[in-house]
Amino acid sequence: MKQYLAVASKIITDNSWKTDWTTLCQIFGLEEYANNTYRLFRSQSWGDEDYPSCVLNMFNKILASEGEEKTRNFIKYVLDEELKTATDEFKVKNEFLLKQLEVAKSDSDVPVIQVRFNKYIDITELPDGFYRDLHDEINRAYSYGLFSVVPFLVRKMFENLIIDIFRKKYGTSDIHKYYDTANHKCHNFLKLIDELKQNISDFTHIEKNFDLDFVKLINNHREQGNSTAHSISIRFLERDVDKLKDKSDEIEYIIKLLVRVLSLL
Repeated sequence: MKQYLAVASKIITDNSWKTDWTTLCQIFGLEEYANNTYRLFRSQSWGDEDYPSCVLNMFNKILASEGEEKTRNFIKYVLDEELKTATDEFKVKNEFLLKQLEVAKSDSDVPVIQVRFNKYIDITELPDGFYRDLHDEINRAYSYGLFSVVPFLVRKMFENLIIDIFRKKYGTSDIHKYYDTANHKCHNFLKLIDELKQNISDFTHIEKNFDLDFVKLINNHREQGNSTAHSISIRFLERDVDKLKDKSDEIEYIIKLLVRVLSLL
């Protein structure tokens, strides 16, 4: 496992020094390790020579505290994100390291259940590239067997669509409905849900199904996304995967209705 961490950190940092560690760590509930790794963000932003060793240090901390399974899932996900942007020249140049990575992975692979289909959701009409990328991210997490990541990403999709609905409906005149001007950031998801409940009458003429029952449905998924954010694991039982798959139609319905409301505003 130590070899795997070293090879992975070198491949990641050789490819790019622009890795979004804040977002990637938060997806897996590991943000404390990024924040508490000495000089990680400073060395990254300043281009200092110790940046690769800071990344490896963070990986070692995660392994020591969270165990091999969660560490491997996290690094696998980061590697996939990085190698999507890697050039053919980079892959040829680092052919030896990439082969070593495969060897290190096979030495202590964590068993996973066989995924039986490729897509978790299949939505063709989305507002822009951000949502298309997030849609693909949800499907990729599912197909890799990172089942606990799926509700977190779905929650992110809902949250951003609601913010865009508020932004389009109210603009800057009622910005307080979706934006915390004192702290210069959008409200958290729970606050957005509360605002939506209080202002649902503003949308009934746009789409009749956009009502309090629909808001309650969204909130149920918000709570599930919260509960799984800090328990990433691929060791789901078959029945748990079946339950997750059973919810995909409902999630598609919610996303499609939110997109419809956004498009009609």
